[in-house]
Amino acid sequence: LMSAMGATALPCVRRGSNRLTARLGGYNLFWRVHASWKLMYLLLLLHAPTRLWIWLFFPVVLLVVDRALDSTRHTPYVALRTAKQLPHDVISLTFEAPRGFHYEAGQYVLLGWRGEWHPFTLTSAPEERDLSLHIRAPAS
Repeated sequence: LMSAMGATALPCVRRGSNRLTARLGGYNLFWRVHASWKLMYLLLLLHAPTRLWIWLFFPVVLLVVDRALDSTRHTPYVALRTAKQLPHDVISLTFEAPRGFHYEAGQYVLLGWRGEWHPFTLTSAPEERDLSLHIRAPAS
């Protein structure tokens, strides 16, 4: 299981830059394999020495607290205003800022599409009404 996690973390697998990894899912394959960390914890607890739980208990507690805090965080829905294709494989996305949404320069947002979430830095200034993102396609 750890070998599979290591192998799918390679850039050629995550990017799906060859036929095999593209057919297997590329980034989605990486995500599915790495989502099996729960199984890895369970296997470690079942097959490890009796005191291993001490080393696994606190990371699990921190993870549960993090997930609980994350689930209570308000996630606003924003409508896409414009999408423009720019030179050099860059796409510009402009969203209407939700009411009461405040941010600072350099802050990022999580953009979700078809179950995948990725962080992108906001390229608009905090005093602007719209939120803008500029996303460059990775070189293949």
